[in-house]
Amino acid sequence: MDEPNLRQRFEALRTAIAAKDRSAVESVLREIDTALEGTDPLTRAAAYAEVLMLRGRPLEAAQVLDDVLAVMGDDARIHHQVGVYRERGGQLERALNAYTRATKADPMFAPAWLASGVLLDRDGRPDEALLAYRGAMLADPQHVDTWRNMGNALAALRRFDEAASAYDTALGLAVGDQTIAFLRASAHAAMGDLETADRLLTEQMRLELGRPMQERLGDVVCRFFAPASVEDERRERARALLRAEVLPEGVRTAEFDAVRYVCDPDPVAPDMAHRFFDASTAVATRSP
Repeated sequence: MDEPNLRQRFEALRTAIAAKDRSAVESVLREIDTALEGTDPLTRAAAYAEVLMLRGRPLEAAQVLDDVLAVMGDDARIHHQVGVYRERGGQLERALNAYTRATKADPMFAPAWLASGVLLDRDGRPDEALLAYRGAMLADPQHVDTWRNMGNALAALRRFDEAASAYDTALGLAVGDQTIAFLRASAHAAMGDLETADRLLTEQMRLELGRPMQERLGDVVCRFFAPASVEDERRERARALLRAEVLPEGVRTAEFDAVRYVCDPDPVAPDMAHRFFDASTAVATRSP
């Protein structure tokens, strides 16, 4: 059976499981089993592993593929899939190890480099994530996610001008992408260039998110986006945060270039301060 049709069967299985339709699950499983008749052992093992994952047993799925690797030797795609399953099963270090084995088996296999970078960034290791993204870039220079994520890692390292350049490249590969456009604007805001940040926002983003602004008290800054209709209210909340002797739970601080920023948790690594020093959530929902 060709791969697209097999993927359709897996999607049908996913839908049946989500609907808790036992008869449909059994029917699709029979279809998959019939479709795999006569296929090579690796294809059957990979299909069996995917069924296990869809049934909520990702670590068992990973073990199936590990057993296959023990027999057939290194294969970048299979190592990568093991990593995907282990990540879904919560075994993040073992997932990272699987991705690393994939890149060693095939340094040009970009998905494993990319997956490594995402995990490392989430773990608060942006310097290592950046190395992984560079590996992905060398393997596939035209991959949008690689350039976008490289910008994210550079921002976490406070290398905002380089982050903005990476986002420029990503946006050139994905013209009109709203997420990348916002990240590019955020990088300029993090550098303190609020005018450029505002100019880089699309009109739709400006309506929904507002324009970038900041409040400052001495060497402490609170920077945020706010729509015009709530600008005064959020400026006051920002000033309250700057005056607070004890910050509300969950609000972070970051030091950069002799300035202390009051900001939200980072959306990728929540234990850390926001990589763009953004406090939009804090000024929208918290009042010290």
